[in-house]
Order: sequence, then structure tokens, then C-alpha cells
Amino acid sequence: DKKYEKIYDFVKAKVCCRFLSGAEDSLRLSGNNDPRKKDLDLFQQLKTRKIPTVQLDVLRKVYPNGVEALKGLSMSMYEGEVTALLGSNGAGKSTTISILTGRLKPTSGDARILGKSLLKDLSLIRRGMGVCTQHDSLWPLMTVKEHMVYFSYIKGLTARVAVEEMRTTLSQLDILHQTDTLSKNLSGGQRRKLNLSLALLGSPYFILLDEPSTGMDPKSRKDTWDFIKDAKSCLLYTSPSPRDLSTSRMPSSA
Repeated sequence: DKKYEKIYDFVKAKVCCRFLSGAEDSLRLSGNNDPRKKDLDLFQQLKTRKIPTVQLDVLRKVYPNGVEALKGLSMSMYEGEVTALLGSNGAGKSTTISILTGRLKPTSGDARILGKSLLKDLSLIRRGMGVCTQHDSLWPLMTVKEHMVYFSYIKGLTARVAVEEMRTTLSQLDILHQTDTLSKNLSGGQRRKLNLSLALLGSPYFILLDEPSTGMDPKSRKDTWDFIKDAKSCLLYTSPSPRDLSTSRMPSSA
């Protein structure tokens, strides 16, 4: 198993440190083929390598009608980075989001989030997850403020923290003046901004955004990306078009 081979090599490199500490002169004399040099290189690589926050392990989803939405998806996502899934409708983007949130079960494969198995520890994983669905998840007769307070209560935030985050997020997204407006009276772009602010409420460690900029004008899309830039979490973003990512200059992988 390659994973265990890496662990073995890492331990071996640690043990060899007593030979490697302050041994630059001896390494120069022995040349690049010295096995201790390879151990040192491996140790340096592993020491600086990021540990993935989310790992997808050959996820596969086949629907009852025979459509194979996911064909063995494997990837790693890291804290402080945005991973973008780009593709047309039916490419499997929303299916991936649905599996990671537990709305759908994969036909085979698994995902590990902070080391926890999606199949075994879903309830624990959900406590630190924020989701902005493709379609608005809002109550038409609740105001913006009531949505923020309600979701703050669900996430276990105190009243003081809830008020602070509400002011900060709504101000950054330029909808603070709509605090007392019913969600049914918001424009399409404003509803998407509210969904986004609810997803990032409480600073979750894993944030999933399923086409969050749908229906937004260019300025609102830029405000959205500026808001996402401040998130320090591991973030998965889906979009049908790479143009949605053109305004972003943050570290990302696609």
C-alpha cells in the first residue's frame, strides 16, 4: 500500500535525522547518490506538504435510471484554497455537492473530511460544514435578519457573535440595508447573497458553494468573490462557466 510506504519512509527519515543533523559537509563528500540524501529530501518534502482537509476517494454515483453521474471522482482539497468544479448542466457538479452533504449516498467510494469518513461520521462532519445550494433555501415570509438569527441558533452561535457576523457579512455583500426586508421581496442576486452569507456563518471549516453567483450582475459577482477571499476555510465552488472565476485572483485549483 503506497500510503503505508510513505509513512514508513517518513519514520525512516525521522530516525535518520541523527545522521543528517549538521551533516551537510559529509553529504557533499558522499555525493547525490548517498541514501541519506534521499531520506533528507523526502523528509523536507513531507515536512512542508499540506495535509488535505477533504479527500474524495473514487466516488461513483449511478442513478436508478442507469445514468452514471460520477465515474470514480478522486481529488484533494486544502484549507485556504478554492477548488472549482466547472462543467455544463448534467456534468455531476450538484451530484458531488449532494453526496458531500449527505443528501445522496454514493454508489461506491468514500470521502474523508478532516479524517472523518463521510459514510460513518456524517452527523459529526455536518457540524462544521456550510452549504450554499444551487436553488435558494429561504423562507419567503422571513426577513434577512430572521434568517441570520435562525441559522445562528442552529449553528450554536451566541447572540453577540450572531449580531457581529450579521453586520460584517451583510455589509461586505452590500445588503445590510435590507436587514428587515422579507426574502420574497429581495432581488435574485440579493437572495443569492443571503444564501452565501448563511453558508459562511460561524466560519465552517468546509464550505460548499453550488453556483452561488447565478443571477448576479457583474458588480454583485465581484462583491461575492471579495467576500469569499476572506474565508480561510476549505472551499468547493461549482460553476457552469469559467467566466464566474475570471474576477478571482485567489489561490485556487480547478
